[in-house]
Amino acid sequence: MKKLIGVFAFLALGAAPVMAQGYARFDFSAGGSMRSFQQSETPKGTTIGMPGWYGSIDYNFHRFRNHFALEVEASGNYRNQGSFGRTSVATYLVGPKIYPFGHHKLTPYGHVLIGGGYYRNDTPLEGTFQPTIQSSAANAWEGGVGLDWNIKKHWGVRVLEFDYAQTRFFAYKITQTNYRASIGINYRFGKR
Repeated sequence: MKKLIGVFAFLALGAAPVMAQGYARFDFSAGGSMRSFQQSETPKGTTIGMPGWYGSIDYNFHRFRNHFALEVEASGNYRNQGSFGRTSVATYLVGPKIYPFGHHKLTPYGHVLIGGGYYRNDTPLEGTFQPTIQSSAANAWEGGVGLDWNIKKHWGVRVLEFDYAQTRFFAYKITQTNYRASIGINYRFGKR
């Protein structure tokens, strides 16, 4: 019985490095997103839907057995509002990403990212009015959860990511509340 326990212990200890070697050092993801953006500075301000894109890269830390990564993310969302102009919101964020169960065929995760955001609204020329551009840069943060489906060794699908974010464009005392949903394609590279 002791020999059997010893064999299982040896196999378990030997399997851990083999399992860890199967994961890539970097995960790249890109795809489409839809942002619900609170456009006004009032608590019950106008909210607009803004389609766009996102791109992120994660560095997976080996010492945490692929449960922890550092994520860098950029996104851009746009909305043409006719006479109200074209509104765009971009964010560039960095922070920790947690894989509570490690990397598997279906991999849930959570992240909290901080960084900056940029708002721009281009109002077109109408009648005697001159075209105007309003822009603002501000701190931004977002937190969310998601689910990746790993299809092949290097390729996967971001099934859904849902984020809650806040910005303070134009130094408003009221924060702009954002919700964003994203889907995309993942590519993993860089051996351990």
